[in-house]
Amino acid sequence: MPAPLPQRRRSKRRVSSGSRGLPPTLAVRTSKTTTIDPMQWLSFIAIGLISIALIVLIWTLTNRTLADQAFQVRARTDQQVTSVTFVLAREIQDELQLIDQSLAIVQEDWKKNSDTVDLAAWRKQLLALTGVANDIFVADQNGVIVQGTIPQSIGQGFGSAYVTYPNGSLETFDRTGVKDPTDRIPDGADKIESRQFLTYILRPLDKPRGWWIGASYRSEGITKLFAGAKLGQNGLIGLVAIKRGGLQAIVGSAAQFANMDLAQSELIEQIRKNDAGVWAGTTPVDNVPRIIAYERIPGRDMAVVVGLSLETAMQPLSGMALLANGLEVVGSLVVLTIAGILVWTVATTRSAALRKRAHERTELDLTNARHELAVTRARTLLTEHEVGTLLSSQTDGVARLDGEQRLRTWNRRFAELAGVPLDAASAGMGTVARSGLKA
Repeated sequence: MPAPLPQRRRSKRRVSSGSRGLPPTLAVRTSKTTTIDPMQWLSFIAIGLISIALIVLIWTLTNRTLADQAFQVRARTDQQVTSVTFVLAREIQDELQLIDQSLAIVQEDWKKNSDTVDLAAWRKQLLALTGVANDIFVADQNGVIVQGTIPQSIGQGFGSAYVTYPNGSLETFDRTGVKDPTDRIPDGADKIESRQFLTYILRPLDKPRGWWIGASYRSEGITKLFAGAKLGQNGLIGLVAIKRGGLQAIVGSAAQFANMDLAQSELIEQIRKNDAGVWAGTTPVDNVPRIIAYERIPGRDMAVVVGLSLETAMQPLSGMALLANGLEVVGSLVVLTIAGILVWTVATTRSAALRKRAHERTELDLTNARHELAVTRARTLLTEHEVGTLLSSQTDGVARLDGEQRLRTWNRRFAELAGVPLDAASAGMGTVARSGLKA
């Protein structure tokens, strides 16, 4: 049997063909973990700190704006109730001064001749007194009325002479502050509730000793002023007896079930300390939070109070507060969204750069591998001249196999040794199993 082909060539052919003629597989190195470099950490921390600062700034500016608006609303409310208080105090002062001056005129006439004094005649002469004083009377040293413009009051003490008069009872007025003579305001119509007690203006008489001339006073202008003040729901106007610490009159929704005793309240303490001012807190009249302006009437033991409920005063801020809260939430979400996009951009940019570099390295490795494979194959392939020289050998059996280990070309000596017809190549035959070759 002829000697086998040189081992060097067989070795090179095995390297070039690989497994069943397929090219060798190249292993590509891949990174299983992704690391974050310090610059990325610094970028993430900077984005987080800036986002937190922006969110804090949004909420701070919004709350400051709301605080400024609340301050302006409070200032306008203080100005409103203070102006109403000032007007009402001057009006009541003028009414009381008018009564006092009228009583001084009658007092002087009584001093001249008490027997000729006719209070009914004087009331007709003093027309201005008619609108502010309900009755003019003369009382003895025991406080019993001996003469008056209301006949049924004669013979009674002036503290209880007006039992048939609405002294301290609840009255209703129309929305303009005018009392309906028929007292028939329809249910559901806008109306003003008021409760007033009589105030007595007294001046001493020279004779008889201990007698007094006086007038009962109930302000009708207080309800009209309340109607024009636009104090809203739970607004109130009141007259306070400072020394006694009680309400002489109150107008508003609180009049129906008002607590008329203010002697132990913080409000009356403020009124006693200051001639005028603004107080805010829970009103002792009906326990409703209000902003109340007060002013003492000069020379009188009386003060005027005007109150606006805190809810009504701050109502313009309710819608603004809801809008501001919505803007705070939306602004925070926008900042967080932008921060998330920036973080994602930084992270994906870094990852994309790493993938690009890895891809470039892989491409370079693959190109180098292909080049080396081509060089290796070129070194292992025989030229046509070398193949022809081998096939022309008369002593050795030489055959050429393809990638599927099939015979393609052989010489005469191989045909003799393998038992393959010499013309099988030209006939398109030529498949010899490897087991047949070994045999």
